[in-house]
Amino acid sequence: MGLAAIEGLCTRRLKARPVDADSRAVTFRFGPVLSVLLAAAALLGAIHFFLKSVSDNTPKSSASPVAQAYADRAAQDFRSAAIAAQAYAADNGSYDGMTAPALRGYDAALPSEVVVAAAAGASYCLQATLGPETYSQRGPAAVVTPGPC
Repeated sequence: MGLAAIEGLCTRRLKARPVDADSRAVTFRFGPVLSVLLAAAALLGAIHFFLKSVSDNTPKSSASPVAQAYADRAAQDFRSAAIAAQAYAADNGSYDGMTAPALRGYDAALPSEVVVAAAAGASYCLQATLGPETYSQRGPAAVVTPGPC
């Protein structure tokens, strides 16, 4: 039996096989789709958690948009000051003796409205007057509240 005879047998069998409609259909696989959906849900959850944690530091009020802008700015200023305060405590072992000029040594862009109202041991209180309102933040890791320390 020669090569041509074997080739003829193979092609005859292929031609003789019946073709049904299902053999040409594309199968849909749920595994990859489910993986993509789960990854998207996890990403959206992480984004929601991040945005919620960022907005929780700002005092909530039903005040005017101008008052809310002052509150947002105070929260932003206190975030910068808190980073400088942590650096101060790391260098000095505590918050004792911490002043606004000392914080500006760590962050020269710290606004002049931010002052250190109290600093002792393991805590401090920052204060800022923006517009008609005074805001404060007891640290470390406290929320911004309207009113002085």
